[in-house]
Amino acid sequence: MNDLIKKLREGFLDFLFPQKSPTNLPTEIILRELKKPDDLGGNIVALFDYGEKLSKKLIWEMKYKNNGKAAKILAEVMYAQIINCLNDWVMFENFHNPILIPVPLSKEKLEKRGYNQTEILVQEIMAIDKEDNLKYEFGAVEKVRETRDQSSLKTKTDRLKNLKDCFKITALEKVKGRNIIIIDDVYTTGATIKEIKKILKKAGAKKIKAFVAAH
Repeated sequence: MNDLIKKLREGFLDFLFPQKSPTNLPTEIILRELKKPDDLGGNIVALFDYGEKLSKKLIWEMKYKNNGKAAKILAEVMYAQIINCLNDWVMFENFHNPILIPVPLSKEKLEKRGYNQTEILVQEIMAIDKEDNLKYEFGAVEKVRETRDQSSLKTKTDRLKNLKDCFKITALEKVKGRNIIIIDDVYTTGATIKEIKKILKKAGAKKIKAFVAAH
């Protein structure tokens, strides 16, 4: 019976949200249908469970098809979560005036894809915020070499080695002494965020959080 209900639900979602068409789902349906993943800890907040079919479609549309509607939906949900967390972080952790830093792509990947989906996500978040609570920096962190796709690597050790020293700080003055929120689309083992946090700390950043669309 549960399998039948699951198939009927997936069929309904496929009808509402076809793979090859831009999404027209209202945000409230997204929030109702998708469950949150387990707490990641380590100052990392994930919006959705990547195992859910709908969340995977949303991210696929944003990441590989440059679907602006999908980016807007994810940004709307992420912004609400950021502001909700900020209320506590400002009060209890002195986490004032944070800047958003999207995970950068290598020059090769950026030329091939033509856009960085995490930058688009940040742009949509800032369009909502209008710099009332947040600032952003696109050029503070750079990916200096192309790496293998993390999803092609089987172990956490291999993923950490793959990303070792592939990022660098290009604008020290923009991150030193600042509170920072890293923005990414998918969190798997956390290797990407861990590597960026390492160089930000070395550059003198204060407190570092991260928000990801799914885990």
